[in-house]
Amino acid sequence: MTDVKKGTTNYSTVVRIIDSGDGTPETGITSTTAGLAVRYHRDLSAAVTLTSTTAIALSTLSSATSAHTDGGFLHLGDGYCRVDFPDATYATGSDQVFLGGTATGMIMIGREIPLVNFDPNDPVRLGLTALPNATSTAAGGIILKSDVTTDAALVDLIYDENKSGHTTADTYGKLIQDVETTTDQFVFTTANEVDASLSATGLDLIASTATGMIEIAKAIWDRVISMANHNIGQSAGKILRQSGDIAQIDGAVSDASPAVGGFDTNLTDVDTYWEDAVLVFSNGAANAGLGKPISTFLNTNGAMTFATPDDWPVVPVNGDDFTIYANHVHPIAQIATGVNATQLIESYAADGVAPTLTQAVMLIQQQLGDFSISGTTLTVKKVDGSSTAATFTLDDSANPTSITRTT
Repeated sequence: MTDVKKGTTNYSTVVRIIDSGDGTPETGITSTTAGLAVRYHRDLSAAVTLTSTTAIALSTLSSATSAHTDGGFLHLGDGYCRVDFPDATYATGSDQVFLGGTATGMIMIGREIPLVNFDPNDPVRLGLTALPNATSTAAGGIILKSDVTTDAALVDLIYDENKSGHTTADTYGKLIQDVETTTDQFVFTTANEVDASLSATGLDLIASTATGMIEIAKAIWDRVISMANHNIGQSAGKILRQSGDIAQIDGAVSDASPAVGGFDTNLTDVDTYWEDAVLVFSNGAANAGLGKPISTFLNTNGAMTFATPDDWPVVPVNGDDFTIYANHVHPIAQIATGVNATQLIESYAADGVAPTLTQAVMLIQQQLGDFSISGTTLTVKKVDGSSTAATFTLDDSANPTSITRTT
């Protein structure tokens, strides 16, 4: 019994035909023999018959090596006949197919052919694409136990692997190649000493002297930090750069007579530019490290003011250094002005609902100054003097002692 891969095309099979009387091989059979009919029967499908007169007709092949022809038929010898069944015989959709047939006075010995999902004629991986298309001892092949008899042999296979085939980024093979490429650029002595290689490059002169170490430190701290070259997450360079983004500018007091409420500076920006930003003194007797929001800023003399209670506890000194940060902060005086000078938006809470501060203030104001009483009903008017804001019920129209909100 031969397995055939599902979907195989141009596949020729061999059946045997014998005499129905004595069982001897039929050696004279051809595609035109009387009553000859071959058929294939796929599981769960109806049988399909081929004769010399069907749509796919039986025809005689010129030789045993002739190209596959649907319906082709040829006696090969000793009763064995080649039959070229059509491709539909082996199509995907069934797991087996039965081949058979009849002829006058003859018997065709049928065949069962399993239809499988692998290629039995593939000597390497049986047509299974998930497996490497290489033998176990070839490059890219799977290592079999028969190829490696000891752990040491497996290690030898790994270390003896040719480096040239490993070029995929982030793999250990590529990493080893990169290390080799880099180290090949070093110049070592015959003793292969690292300190000698430093000497050859002159790096030992920098690393071995105090002056050299100072220069290295200066090079690090004087390095310009920018988005282009310091943007790796959680790196010191990026953290420092982001810290610098918060501090917008450095300046100094430039005033012979500074005050706690304001002073001139060396800044030259346009009017209002630094208002509501935070100024932090870098030095000074008592203000160092303190920060206050800038109330006003003028271009003229870089004048700043700091409104009470956000003025300075100690009078700054001419020349004191400061840093202005990008934080936008409203001074306390500005917040108080905003709260106290902002007109309320008329609104009233419904009966039984907790009010907002605005709703509570509005109802108190209107109940005190704009209401009417009719019998036991007290009606509070809105600001327009006519619309109803709320109604209340008195316990007595003449001498009330209690009041309850109704609407």
